[in-house]
Amino acid sequence: MAGSIFGALCGLFSWLFLDASALNAFGLYFTASLVSGVLPIVFVALRGGVAGAQKAVALRS
Repeated sequence: MAGSIFGALCGLFSWLFLDASALNAFGLYFTASLVSGVLPIVFVALRGGVAGAQKAVALRS
């Protein structure tokens, strides 16, 4: 949901203030919302998931 709002604001800003075409603004909306939705999944996958977080807690104890 947050990615969709962020993408909509980016697309609207570029369309109104940066003189982008409506198609380019829609592409920016789609790209920003997709990237902000996929970014946490990639971060967790690179970090090692839940098992990696549990190992880190066990090592700190």
